[in-house]
Amino acid sequence: MSVAQPEREAALLAGLSLVSVNKVAMSVERHSVDDVTGVQFVVEAKYGATERQVFFQFDSHLALGGTAGAVADLRTSIVALFAVSETAGSDWQELLPGVAGLAAMAAHPYAREAFGTLAVGVGLPPITLGLLRAGLPNPDSVTVGSSTFNLSTTQGVDEPVPESGG
Repeated sequence: MSVAQPEREAALLAGLSLVSVNKVAMSVERHSVDDVTGVQFVVEAKYGATERQVFFQFDSHLALGGTAGAVADLRTSIVALFAVSETAGSDWQELLPGVAGLAAMAAHPYAREAFGTLAVGVGLPPITLGLLRAGLPNPDSVTVGSSTFNLSTTQGVDEPVPESGG
């Protein structure tokens, strides 16, 4: 009798222990001093495994646009390292794509801090990444200064929908 996929993923999740989360790269390129009128946020997730460890790397790109074109490009790379216990089962490596969303939640606070630091460093308004939803690597919104931009997470590349600023 085979074990159902959700039960196998639950066993893997129960067998994972977070070891560390590290910011491995951060960069920012300021193009103009224009006001931010749109954002685009893209996350690329990668993973790899050894005998009893797995890492997830999240490379994020936040593009800020203005009325005259690009305002800034901010990039971060965050790595979350997990130890895998024996309770994860023998086929745990096959299940890694299904648990990437959980790993994204471990990395998200570090990405929030990194984007905020990068913005302040080049004189941009404060940037705050919104909440993550279960199973999605992208935040639901990005706030730049007093303007919040809702992000559609239904496509590979997010489509910004500006809200009224506060």
